[in-house]
Amino acid sequence: MPRLTVHASLDGLLVVSFLHTWYVCNPATRQWAPLPDLSYCDVVGFYEHVSSREYRVMYQIGKDDEHVSTYYYVLTVGTRLSRIIGCPISPEADEDMGLDIGLDPARFSPPVQLRRNLHWPPQESAKDTTYWCSIQSPSCFHWMSPPVRDKDMRLLEIEGKLALSVSRMNKATLELWRLEDYQNEIWVQMFRIQLAVAQMTELHREDWYPAVVSPEGDVLIECPYRVLHCDRNGNLLQKFRLPDEAASARHALRESLLQHAIFLAPKWHGTAVRPNPTITQAATTEGDTPRVTVNPEFNHWYHQDQLVLTTILSSVTEEVLGQTVSLTTARDVWRHREKMYASTSKAQIMQIRMQLAMIQKGDLSIAAYFNKVKGLTDILASVGKKLEDEELIAYMLCGLGSEYDPLVTSIMTRVDTINPGDLYAHMITFDTRIEHNTTNHQMQAPRLMQLKQKWRQNQMQFKMNKQCKLKSKQMKLNLFNIKYRPNSETI
Repeated sequence: MPRLTVHASLDGLLVVSFLHTWYVCNPATRQWAPLPDLSYCDVVGFYEHVSSREYRVMYQIGKDDEHVSTYYYVLTVGTRLSRIIGCPISPEADEDMGLDIGLDPARFSPPVQLRRNLHWPPQESAKDTTYWCSIQSPSCFHWMSPPVRDKDMRLLEIEGKLALSVSRMNKATLELWRLEDYQNEIWVQMFRIQLAVAQMTELHREDWYPAVVSPEGDVLIECPYRVLHCDRNGNLLQKFRLPDEAASARHALRESLLQHAIFLAPKWHGTAVRPNPTITQAATTEGDTPRVTVNPEFNHWYHQDQLVLTTILSSVTEEVLGQTVSLTTARDVWRHREKMYASTSKAQIMQIRMQLAMIQKGDLSIAAYFNKVKGLTDILASVGKKLEDEELIAYMLCGLGSEYDPLVTSIMTRVDTINPGDLYAHMITFDTRIEHNTTNHQMQAPRLMQLKQKWRQNQMQFKMNKQCKLKSKQMKLNLFNIKYRPNSETI
């Protein structure tokens, strides 16, 4: 099954390939630029040229071929022309130290750019040598000695300095070294990590390959179908399951939102015509039959078409995928989806217009209500039925409650026009005023209740005092009758 392969990484950019199609892409911004087909060679480096700020790909041809020497080439991203640099070795060197055999591909042994040089870790062909190449003209290979020998090593960059992860297959001890003195090649050990292998049962049955991958001492362990993440104390932090036994990518990706000029050139015009799959060559002599050969232009078109087809099919749901299973080209799939969406667009437009006509603010905030109405109008605009500002404002005003009647009246009686942005500002201001008045009323309500309660208490006290006075007067009258009118009837 074809795979997407990551060959190199730098400044948030990736060099990737799928079948015979190559790109430089930025996953953070989803931008890409095409590269020539490099399937016939090995990419060994990806760097930024310091003076011109151009991104360049270094690759080699001739590796693993005993009959030819390995030659190195440099390709500037954005062009289709490569420049051969041969195999330039420092004049101070007595031998080529394995460069004539070739470097390990960057997807397995990523280099690190530091200053004006591109550095490679010790190679399979020369484990006692760390290479570096000047990326300024003239290019020239040099080498230095690593701090240890006969071990697996990977390069990192730590605080502007080279660092080296040192480990061995199936061994629990790792080291991280940093090149403190670049000129004198003085390495200093930063960490020595002992993995807690007893905690990780996956390591008891299969071969595994550990490596330090960060300045903090994080360790990744590659083993079949899994990658394990440990801290610098050797303790297991997390497990990642792989879909198959393929090795994980060994590149560091730092996300970047910078805009690069390499992504600004036009890349696809959509008018590629399907070439004939075969070419018929006329017979050279009488009696010979014409030769039928494969058309190389058809192969190139087919790979491009299948790449686009894979991209489309990977972005649709399972239900949609079932409708396009019998279609074999990207054009057929696109036309099929275009017809399907065209037939449903009229019903969708009517449904959205009905939603706009019946929409109500209710308990929504002004911001949520505005975004809801604006979202529906944006859907109409996406299908070619953009509403005018007056229509949008009318829908928004119709959905407001009666408490917004003063605002609706003031907007409808305006002589000058108003845009949706101004309406939103007026609605926010009016809503804030309503909340302010409501808050004041809520704050004053307890005070009014206290005053009413006190007034009722005073009224009750007044009535009680009045009744007491009447009773006192009656008692005095009775006493007077008893004293001076003994024969009168008391009340």
